[in-house]
Amino acid sequence: MTDMDNNLEGFASKVIENYAVGQEIDLKNMILIAATQGKTNLSISARFPRAEFLNELKAQGFSFEQLGDKLVFDWSDLVFNGGSDD
Repeated sequence: MTDMDNNLEGFASKVIENYAVGQEIDLKNMILIAATQGKTNLSISARFPRAEFLNELKAQGFSFEQLGDKLVFDWSDLVFNGGSDD
């Protein structure tokens, strides 16, 4: 819809690609960015998601559907604590 939406999806895709070669990701921060833009879901490219990655997301409480080569995350039922820096 906007350049920011496109940038966010591009960033998400890059994060997934990086995970595929063994780098760590911080999906929660990525989703927090989207949430601050008023989004309640995010669709990202995940051409070859590893089963361990999907299991890790489920264990962390992320709600998502795998639709073809996309992972669609929905956090409309989650509450995020704002304003905390690690």
